[in-house]
Amino acid sequence: MSLWWISPAWHRRVRRVGEEKQIDWQEFEWDEININHIAEHQVEPWEAEEAILERGRAPRAAYGGATGIIGMTLDGRLLVVIFLRKVNRRMRVISARDASRRERRIYRRHNR
Repeated sequence: MSLWWISPAWHRRVRRVGEEKQIDWQEFEWDEININHIAEHQVEPWEAEEAILERGRAPRAAYGGATGIIGMTLDGRLLVVIFLRKVNRRMRVISARDASRRERRIYRRHNR
């Protein structure tokens, strides 16, 4: 049996150092294939979602119609996430991993 769900990020409230932040509305498609793939890089689905939705995210090259970003989670983890934009404001994460030293530098320069 295949595990599949859509995660509406708009209903979650995330706590960070005593303050509360509402995440913008988006939906993410998750199944065991993309969950297992990002788990190989020790990334949780909610971390990939946070990195995509971060306001200071930096664009990153991707191919095959995918979009790439370098974004930070609310815990301060800098991730590279590759995803596909689907219909009805849905996104499907293809890959997520920790940013390299070079990608961290790109992110810092983007957010000056």
